[in-house]
Amino acid sequence: MKRTITASAIAAGLVLAAAAASRAQNAVPIHDTFYFVGEINKASIVMLAETGIVPRPLAGRIAKGIRAAIDSQAAPGSPRPTDYFDFEPMVIAAAGPDASRMHTGRSRQDIEST
Repeated sequence: MKRTITASAIAAGLVLAAAAASRAQNAVPIHDTFYFVGEINKASIVMLAETGIVPRPLAGRIAKGIRAAIDSQAAPGSPRPTDYFDFEPMVIAAAGPDASRMHTGRSRQDIEST
């Protein structure tokens, strides 16, 4: 069976493509610096819990704080800080002062190079 593409089908496709492109331009970039800092923090707290360096209950609380910090910057127009030190206060606000234990055994230089 031969299919015929009509002008209206082409127009509809162009409208959908334009709408998708517009959404993409207004969307928060997925792999910006903020994204990678979040990924590094998630990996760090998992390692700290698995090795027993940070007790699992505290690691769970910190992980929830990391998730809260990431989620707080998901809306279009959110500042999504690029400085590593701007991420920590968001986690501490969500998980308490012990959240700074997510830095155990690592340095800013390690994170910058990663």
